[in-house]
Amino acid sequence: MLRNPSFENGWVDKNTGEEYNWLVNQQPAGWHLRWLWPGESLFGTDVARGVPECVHKLAEQLPPNERPGGSDPLILDGDACYKIFHHGLAFGAELWQVVEGLRPGSVARIWVPVRIHEHAKSGDLYAAESGVWLDGWEGGEELRLAAEDAGGWVGMIESRQWDAAGGWSWYFHEAELEVPGSGAVCIRICVKSKWDAPVDFFIDDVQLQAEELPPDPPDPPDPPDSPDPPGSLVEERLSVLETAVSWIAQEVEQLEQRVGRLENGVELPPLPNQALGIDVSHWQGRMNWEQAKASGVRFAFIKATERTQHIDTQFFRNWQQAKAAGILRGAYHFYRFAADPVAQAEWFLGRLPADDVGELPPVVDLEDTKSPARDADLKVFLDAVEERLGRRPIIYTGRWWWNAARFAGPVAWARQYDLWVANYTDAQKPVIPDDWNDWIFWQYTSKGDGCAYGAQSKHIDLNRFYGNYVDLLAYAEDGAAPTDPPGTGEMIDLAPYFISSKEVGPWLVFKKVHEGQVVGTIDHQNQLVDGVTLRLKGNPVAAEYEELRESDGYIWRRYDTSPGNGRFYKLNDPGLEWSKWCPSLWRVGQIYERNPLVTYYSKADCVAETPTRAQTYLYFAAVHETWRGGPDGIVFRNVVELHWKFTPSGEWTERYWLAPHYGYVGWESMGRYHYCVDMPQGREPMKREIVPCL
Repeated sequence: MLRNPSFENGWVDKNTGEEYNWLVNQQPAGWHLRWLWPGESLFGTDVARGVPECVHKLAEQLPPNERPGGSDPLILDGDACYKIFHHGLAFGAELWQVVEGLRPGSVARIWVPVRIHEHAKSGDLYAAESGVWLDGWEGGEELRLAAEDAGGWVGMIESRQWDAAGGWSWYFHEAELEVPGSGAVCIRICVKSKWDAPVDFFIDDVQLQAEELPPDPPDPPDPPDSPDPPGSLVEERLSVLETAVSWIAQEVEQLEQRVGRLENGVELPPLPNQALGIDVSHWQGRMNWEQAKASGVRFAFIKATERTQHIDTQFFRNWQQAKAAGILRGAYHFYRFAADPVAQAEWFLGRLPADDVGELPPVVDLEDTKSPARDADLKVFLDAVEERLGRRPIIYTGRWWWNAARFAGPVAWARQYDLWVANYTDAQKPVIPDDWNDWIFWQYTSKGDGCAYGAQSKHIDLNRFYGNYVDLLAYAEDGAAPTDPPGTGEMIDLAPYFISSKEVGPWLVFKKVHEGQVVGTIDHQNQLVDGVTLRLKGNPVAAEYEELRESDGYIWRRYDTSPGNGRFYKLNDPGLEWSKWCPSLWRVGQIYERNPLVTYYSKADCVAETPTRAQTYLYFAAVHETWRGGPDGIVFRNVVELHWKFTPSGEWTERYWLAPHYGYVGWESMGRYHYCVDMPQGREPMKREIVPCL
């Protein structure tokens, strides 16, 4: 797809001519190079005064600290980077490349790391600028672009590449564009320095994410000129048919994933309550890990290394700060088949802190398309890592890579390793490579909101674990996969347990037992008012109540007037009117985290107290075929048991029993136990208390 993204595949010399001392610039293979001649406009502002030098910088030409793995690397990938510079005159230059064969209407994304060195500070924070564009391409040999484009210029202050101390760092340009009908896009990288001062631009590790068109199915073979030996023509035609059928099957599979799994004509929602994670590298910039944790991230796979000389520039910072935020971590190595497997293992292991190798197993990232894949070499790498760390690595890959004839045949040992699969879909489960039966982690989208999860990039990869957070903690401790992961047990619809289907539900009388002693009874009744279920309790003519409703796959709560001390409270998620209490479709063994805003009010004058956050967990403990709270209790069928916890692995603080169409039929907390003993008939509906501002 993208040619020579790391500038290590050679170049073509381009001569500037006698007027400029026969300066020889290097046009990278696969790219077009254009420099601005003196007197030309610097892309619309100011004027160029000199011809820049455009060269490749190889690892052996750099001091140790600027080589891959050094403290201040100028090479992010491979063994070379590209440098555009002038010793003291204003200049500009442009690299561009056209990529064809993309699926029209899909989204193409480009990332381009650029680093600016301004050797003599001018005081102008826009003295040197880099710009990246992703444009539609209309075809032809000249640079002919469609009207729409994406990208722009960035100065040193915007890209955080300049400070008073003279510090320099990489800036990661990012742009995305809908692929036009031609199926082609043009990547343009422009640099300019407008003052007569020495300035260097470094470019490396350009990445394009785009959806390629599948290859056309092969044409049927021409009829033979002469009779073939018996069976040969049939075999040849069968081979062609098998290839065409395989291609069609891949297209159908992609279409199914795009449409989503349907049941009764309704698209199934993603499974609720799987532990959420992200994977990051320098492409996400400087991560805010506290923000990631606050957004529900429970685990992260963090890029550490690649090949035998590259270390991710954000690895150590990400590694330390993710741990400080309480996020479970696994380090990954981007494997290159052209490099020695033992050397890659040593490089990867040597970069992991000896006393902090992460809570999750290490990962090998398999998506290298530059070199032939050899499963024997990969096994050598995996064995070396496992022997050193004492833990079997995870394999990250996708069906698109693993099944595309990457190896000579089926890899019998693949199932020994847990699978982290990449498959972007709204379906309830991913499509996985043929050599596995199941998955442990699932990268289900590359379009997560980067800002929401603490990244500087526009998007971020999001992942799911095969089980809930409690399962993830157990997996981190001993590597045991969940025995009953989401997707295999019965899905329970909790809406009938919480939400009233009638304007006035049955009247329930609960016996109150405190510290083993019966202390009285309390009345309960569910009512439906304007689509909101009111769970009334207490005084039948002025009952306290809480509000519930069901929508968008969740049970929601809002006001509750029963905390006592003349107060009521409101639950709401940030930016919303209500708070998600639990998924409406749920499975036994799952745990759901809540962290709503809680605001207490005075019932007398509705004066609000300072809102606080309340992080708690609701655990789906069991389904009871029959249940009764005591020897004198009413027997209910298909009762669900839920536990309210302060920590995911801790003991319950409260527990509830609910029956379909009756709601709560039992409750227990801190030595107090209430259960249903009577359902009197013929009473007038309970009346809720009047709170002036509700």
